[in-house]
Amino acid sequence: MNDANTRVLAFPDDASVGCLHGRTGPYPYEFHGRFKKEGGILEDTDNPGWDIIGAAKGEIAVSAEVTVLLEIQPEAGRDLSFLRRLAADDLDAIWLGNTFADDSQLVHLTHLSGLEWLDIQNNGAITDVGLARINDIANLVHLGMHWTRITDSTLEKMSDMERLQYLDIWGCEISETAVTQFKQGHPNCQVRTK
Repeated sequence: MNDANTRVLAFPDDASVGCLHGRTGPYPYEFHGRFKKEGGILEDTDNPGWDIIGAAKGEIAVSAEVTVLLEIQPEAGRDLSFLRRLAADDLDAIWLGNTFADDSQLVHLTHLSGLEWLDIQNNGAITDVGLARINDIANLVHLGMHWTRITDSTLEKMSDMERLQYLDIWGCEISETAVTQFKQGHPNCQVRTK
């Protein structure tokens, strides 16, 4: 149960699905995932300004003043249904990069309307079909999609994402024409293509 000063995040009790990180201060901020797809943790990954809150397991109380990022473990990406237990504004950011998530799993993010930051990079099983499921998350200011299998179709469907300030589509099969059209509709969005 959440109150004005605290939010309680509910994750599976039997196993951790990742790591929770917290910080104070508004966007912009950076984060680089630490989990390796083949297992283990990248030891040299530095995330200035982020503090580790703990494993995403069971119920975790977090100050309402803290920006909360969930870094999802690679194997947990295979079944993201645990996200359904969270309230719409429980998470501010999700790192889903380098996981085994596919298009079918992105439907579990659609109710997270408070989400401002999402990175799904290096997920070759994510295509235009999956990205169409998150187009309704209108509060996104950061969307990292590099090295996914998205195409021009995804950019064309993102016209309602008016708050977007950063879009990373490096390594995707997107034409320069689609990028130009997207930038015209989103003049305040920085687009990384390489």
